[in-house]
Amino acid sequence: MSLTVEESNLLRFYFLNLKVASKAARVYFDSIHPPAGLAGELTRSSVTLKGLRFMTKLQLNVLYPSSGQTVTSADFDTTLIVCLLRNLPPRESSPLTGWDNLPPPGDTSTGADLARVKWYRNLSAHSKDGILSSTDFNQFWGDLEGAIGRLSAKGGLPMLKEAQLAQSFSIGSLTDVLLELRNYEKSQQELTEMITNLQSAIDSLRTNKEEHEKRIHQVNVSHQKGEAETQKLTTEPSDYKDKCTEKLEACKNDIKKNEEMIKELQDQSVKKKDKIADLISQIGKLEKHDKMLKEHDEHLAMLDEQGSKQGEQIAQQGEQLAQHCEQMAHQSEQMAQQGEQMAHQSEQMAQQSEQMAQQSEQMARQGGSNQTRLEEDTKALIEEDVREGTFVSTKAVTDGLLLLKQNGVLLITGHAGTGKSRIGRHVLHMFCTENMSHKCMKLTLAEWDNMTNRKENMDNRAENLVLLLDDIFGETNCIYNREKDTPILDKVHAYVCKGNIKVIITIRDTVKRQCQEMFDSHRLFKSDFIDLSTDKYLLSRKEKNTFLAKYMKTVRQSDYTDNKGFLDFNGDTILDKKEVLKIIQENPVKGFPLVVYQFVHYNKYFKLESKFFDRPTKAMLEDMNAIRRKGEDQRNFMIQYAVMVYTAINENRINPDDSSNITEIPKIIDAIYEKTVKLKKWHISDAVNELKGSHLINIPNRRSYRLHHPTLQESVILSFAQIDEANINKIIPLISWSFFLKMVKPESYKEKEGEVVLRIQTNSFKLLADRLVDIYIAEFVTYDFDRFISNLCNTEIFQQEYCHLLPCLLEVLEKEDIKDKHTENMIRSGEIDRCDYSA
Repeated sequence: MSLTVEESNLLRFYFLNLKVASKAARVYFDSIHPPAGLAGELTRSSVTLKGLRFMTKLQLNVLYPSSGQTVTSADFDTTLIVCLLRNLPPRESSPLTGWDNLPPPGDTSTGADLARVKWYRNLSAHSKDGILSSTDFNQFWGDLEGAIGRLSAKGGLPMLKEAQLAQSFSIGSLTDVLLELRNYEKSQQELTEMITNLQSAIDSLRTNKEEHEKRIHQVNVSHQKGEAETQKLTTEPSDYKDKCTEKLEACKNDIKKNEEMIKELQDQSVKKKDKIADLISQIGKLEKHDKMLKEHDEHLAMLDEQGSKQGEQIAQQGEQLAQHCEQMAHQSEQMAQQGEQMAHQSEQMAQQSEQMAQQSEQMARQGGSNQTRLEEDTKALIEEDVREGTFVSTKAVTDGLLLLKQNGVLLITGHAGTGKSRIGRHVLHMFCTENMSHKCMKLTLAEWDNMTNRKENMDNRAENLVLLLDDIFGETNCIYNREKDTPILDKVHAYVCKGNIKVIITIRDTVKRQCQEMFDSHRLFKSDFIDLSTDKYLLSRKEKNTFLAKYMKTVRQSDYTDNKGFLDFNGDTILDKKEVLKIIQENPVKGFPLVVYQFVHYNKYFKLESKFFDRPTKAMLEDMNAIRRKGEDQRNFMIQYAVMVYTAINENRINPDDSSNITEIPKIIDAIYEKTVKLKKWHISDAVNELKGSHLINIPNRRSYRLHHPTLQESVILSFAQIDEANINKIIPLISWSFFLKMVKPESYKEKEGEVVLRIQTNSFKLLADRLVDIYIAEFVTYDFDRFISNLCNTEIFQQEYCHLLPCLLEVLEKEDIKDKHTENMIRSGEIDRCDYSA
């Protein structure tokens, strides 16, 4: 019977899949994993491959045959080839649609072509009706033919022409080929049945072995019983023989006496014949008795012979027992060695336990020292505020203190520069001044969590604390993590309810809006709060005038007069009264307190007079760019700009005494200006001193400095982001982990309200991966791998660009796998399995 067109289509497409496509995949596989080194690669990746949940026992038998057999790709089917390409280094990248779906025609990546071969193979092998329409045939054939051509070309053996010729292959030949394939599948099935039967035979032999061992044990027991009986039999005839010998000797003595008596009677008298007859009769009985004794002797001889045979058997058993005892002794010796090894391991475990106990003790001491340090740092910060003398008490301060006393929680929000942090510190200072038994502490959520996790430390030290969580979820961008932060907030609420602590929290309004759902739902924030952006807490002209007067007095040593305005120590007017009136009427976007601080401290801003209050952010950005441009010709400005950039990307911190500055800051100069310079520590110190007050402020209790406000840090980053792509690539190796989590975004990212970000293009991902691996090895590899993966997976750049960034990360990690199993750790990490890549 002839085949229909649809049946012929399926048959031809089936042939293309099994004969040509599978060969193309194998050609590509051999080019990536050459046959000469395939066995070694499989051995090195055995743990990974055997741990795959979808790897079958039959596939593992193909990959790891019995000794003496060589494994080649010719033994692999298409499914196994694709599986190995996905999991053997360098690991083929997954297509956008995944490995189990048909990729779109436009995706011609290697991963997509492998997925095509696998998908079409499954389609043709599992056809329900055995037909394929001409439309689908032409579409499928063209798609698979292109994949065959690309894969085989990459493998060094082009097969496109072979795929094209397969379309005109005769149906008769195809039928023969398919019959051959079916016979092969049948032989494979028979081989599988043989393997099953052999396994059953092995199980049967194992059962027989156990039964033989039981019988040997029973024989040993019976031998022991036989030996005991033999000893008994040997002892009893010997005793009986001794008794008979004694009786025989007694009888002989009697006969001798009787003979003497007979002789005496014969000599004496014939009268005693009757008595002699009686004696003769007794002699006859004695003869019978003697016969019985002979029979007993014969019986004893027979028993001796049997005893000899049993003795030989017992001797043989004794030899067997001796061999068994020797084996037991050898096993005992091995067990003794194992016992010694276990004792050594126990000793090592005891040492490790002791070390862990010491580490725990050190951590407990460190926990106490950390809390003491936080208390001292907070005290120094407040003392610096008091010494400066520029703070102005407002309605927000009095209301905030009242809310803290009533509710135990005070939340202060508002836009940048409205004085949230300064008000929070002042309320903290006022409360602890009124309540001397309370200790004040400025810290982060993570530091609070570490403190409460040390229960002993909390039991002894946590009572009567007032905490300041300043910029609780980030200064500029929102870093709130529901899974991590919600349990900590629950713990804070529990301590507040218990009465142990009171909490002051500050947060920028743009950051608060990005996690508003949490503020609306969490019970810690159910009380009233202070919003400095509302009309209720807007500064009055009198309060603004007081702000300006205090800063002018402290920084410019200038006093205000009603006639002229602010005068210097010579009596000259440095800020006219009219300008003062304009200034106190302004409500600048970035907040009056911040703008006044910048205006008074920086001469360039001061010269702008009231104009600076109109657009401070734009003025700061222009100032940053101006310093950068001056750095092209003037060395001191070049170093100053590089110092500010380094501070901004180094978690807003710089220590002039840190020797690493003389290597890191020249790298930034090279990245920005493409100039190679050599610096000494005094160059850095001079630049910091020149920037101090106008741009940098000292961190209390530290030798370090920071940019005086997040808005200034934003301006530095925005200025830096305007540098071209090539220079950004030079700066990527210098970014910190904190900067990456908060600021680094993909190229397609759209900023939220108030955000400042640094976009990284995909062609810079290799460089970014190098930096992330450096951070991972330096900061996370020894103690907290899952936290690194969790934080990485929560970033927008990883969620949106994981298909490009993850291969770069794995490639860099594989270079380190010679020393450590970083790639395997990442693949096996439970955290990376929970990542959401749907973004």
